[in-house]
Amino acid sequence: MNNRPVKYLQTDSRWKNLPYRTSKESSTIGSAGCGPTSMAMVIATWVDPSVTPVTTCNWAMEHGYKATGNGTYHSYFVPQAKAYGLECERINTTAFKYMSASDAQKYHELARDYVNDGHLVIALMGKGNWTRGGHYILWYDNDGDDVLINDSASTLARRERNTFKLFTSQSSFYWVVKVPKEVISMTNSEVKKLIAEEVAALTGGAADDAPSSWAKEYWELAKAIGVTDGTYPKNSMTREQNITILGRLGLLNKELVNTVVNNTKDIYDIKDKLNEIERALD
Repeated sequence: MNNRPVKYLQTDSRWKNLPYRTSKESSTIGSAGCGPTSMAMVIATWVDPSVTPVTTCNWAMEHGYKATGNGTYHSYFVPQAKAYGLECERINTTAFKYMSASDAQKYHELARDYVNDGHLVIALMGKGNWTRGGHYILWYDNDGDDVLINDSASTLARRERNTFKLFTSQSSFYWVVKVPKEVISMTNSEVKKLIAEEVAALTGGAADDAPSSWAKEYWELAKAIGVTDGTYPKNSMTREQNITILGRLGLLNKELVNTVVNNTKDIYDIKDKLNEIERALD
């Protein structure tokens, strides 16, 4: 699963009453700052932990992205991300309610794929579970059929986790902010390498390890006569491997086993006599 981003609330007492407005209104970060607050979560997580909703709301106002009588213009997210070296793309330019169900579903699935790949998606929600009007939230992960959300205006469980079906039925627009390369902890090849190293640690070595110099001569001989397949020269052996090697050496043929089993008493009698002779010599 993806790590949860920094969680900011626009209603935090540190900034909820600070202005987020044009000259023609009196709105605050607490009442209208959901868009910049969602972006602040992204930036604080991936770029600069000192960034807060105050930072992004001020930037939005300074650059003309505060919409009078509403919240934040749709055009805000791409340039705000770019200002911090992040790549942001708007996924759809037409609201889902004006699309066919099949076309809308393609965008929903695309957004879900982005999240599954570790990117973050800012969603503008319509009336329903998340808002009575319009509200930006941050979609950061999926868990089965559920979406996991950072909602800047709530900590209610139903707003931080709900079904993909409900979420997509109430969403209007998506923006994806792509995870920067330096944040990606491991590439696929690095993951494979790590897995191989863990397997080697658990099994005692890697399949392509070379035998030690002192063992190389007999290792090559054992390969040549079929005692071993030549892999994992430094592993410990399981009992089944030990038995198989004894069999390949001809030490477990049925005749030999039967001889040992049928003559066990005689073998112990001989051993006892040898012990008596040794004690007598002492």
